Amino acid sequence: MVIDARAAPGGKTTDIAELMGDRGTVWACDRSASRLKKLTQNCDRLNLQSIKICAEDIRNLEKFTNIADRVLLDVLV
Repeated sequence: MVIDARAAPGGKTTDIAELMGDRGTVWACDRSASRLKKLTQNCDRLNLQSIKICAEDIRNLEKFTNIADRVLLDVLV
C-alpha cells in the first residue's frame, strides 16, 4: 500500500500504480476534491483499478495510521 498524501492532479499517483502493475492499493489523497477530478479521469482512461481516492486531509484521518508501505508527500516550504 502506498499513500500519495498530496495527489492532485495525479501524475505521480498513476505512475506509481503502473509501476506496481496495478496491484495493491494506492491511496490518492488531497484536500481539494475539485483537483482530484483530473485524477479520476486519468484512472478511467488508463484503466487503473488499484487507485482509491480520498478527498480529505490525511493528517486528520486515523484510518491511515501505520498501514502504508510507503508514503509520498510533496512538501512546500
